[in-house]
Amino acid sequence: MAFSLTTALLGACGLSTTPTSPRLSPASPEPVQQASVRQATHLVVKRKTGSGADSTRLAFEQKYRVTLVIPHVLDAIGVDVVPVPATMDAADLLARMSADEGIEYARLPGKVSLPRLVRNGTDLSVKSGKGTSDPLRNLQYGLTKVDAEAAWKITPGNGQVAIAIIDTGVDFNHPDLKGKLLTGFSTIAAQPSGKDDHGHGTHCAGIAAAVTDNAVGVAGMAPKAMLMPVKVLDASGNGADDDVATGIVWAADNGADVISLSLGTDQADPLMKDAVAYAQARRNCVIVAAMGNDGASVASYPAKFAGVIAVGATDAQDRLASYSNFGSWMSVVAPGTGIVSTFPTYAVTLNQSGYSKDYASLDGTSMAAPFVAGLAALVKSQGTRQTPAQVKAAITKGADDLGVKGFDDRFGFGRINARKTLSSLK
Repeated sequence: MAFSLTTALLGACGLSTTPTSPRLSPASPEPVQQASVRQATHLVVKRKTGSGADSTRLAFEQKYRVTLVIPHVLDAIGVDVVPVPATMDAADLLARMSADEGIEYARLPGKVSLPRLVRNGTDLSVKSGKGTSDPLRNLQYGLTKVDAEAAWKITPGNGQVAIAIIDTGVDFNHPDLKGKLLTGFSTIAAQPSGKDDHGHGTHCAGIAAAVTDNAVGVAGMAPKAMLMPVKVLDASGNGADDDVATGIVWAADNGADVISLSLGTDQADPLMKDAVAYAQARRNCVIVAAMGNDGASVASYPAKFAGVIAVGATDAQDRLASYSNFGSWMSVVAPGTGIVSTFPTYAVTLNQSGYSKDYASLDGTSMAAPFVAGLAALVKSQGTRQTPAQVKAAITKGADDLGVKGFDDRFGFGRINARKTLSSLK
């Protein structure tokens, strides 16, 4: 799938409750916690530390005649959510705050979208074999390509490692995902439960960690890892960058070890950057993001932020997929063409594009990223105190070099190899 790299204002955004304690046990169906406060028009504001009297919230509210949303998930990174009163003009309030020397940044939310579809079809040119009882395993060439089954002999992961899928939600009752889902979160008013009404999130979740060797459907990259669904995109695949930031912070504060982001924007949003940095530095989270699907050297965020494992897509012949973005910030590539995975068992938006229920084959860097997120979970299961930088180094070091010898802009450090990565940790 290709990224829509435009920035626009959204009419609504999810504003959340305070974080709960981490939960590392399977949740009941539809476990996602509802975002409790919503505002049609709001600003996100980060005030400078030590900016005098205005550094207190009360003084700030009095100065601008606003009422902040308290508490909010973004409190953790020092960001205020400021509903714009009906009597005020949002552009005027933004201009006044932007001119305030005590404010680091003030902005209206920008748009983040899932993209046009890439339809290349299931690539069966590589015989994948069938090392598990999952009936669709023979269609999953990607697992064979990255030597997943050899890696599982070293470790299949464990249930104390959680992968947050920040996306369109998940199908909580999918037979290949049930029992793997932790309590999650939603910022989307139309689906406060976090149910996937698009299809993309369920597909990414299965790639990362579907129930494996259960004689049902497909296998996942990290068979024993848990999944934390975080819904920040609606039924059309659209969302706001502050919702994405909220999802990142919430996941980090609630026990995610790895955060997978198959989404992006061309804007280097400072709020999303702060959320990524917080998750990495304060919560030891590995951040994995898709490069984007414009088939060009086009920047996409959060993939280009520092420390993120930026993932491009390859096909079954280890060629860079025609749709995959590339560039000097790419870390690695992973299979992204013709990837068979879980799909909602009920009607969703992508069914209108010809995708069937239950299981489907999709294409994109969106599909490549959760392969890497799954591998990161396997690495973390070998030592959960490993830093994001150490996990990234292990994955890039273990990759199979492609293209020009050594690092290059089209393949990064190469296509991931799970066996080699885990073997290097022994």
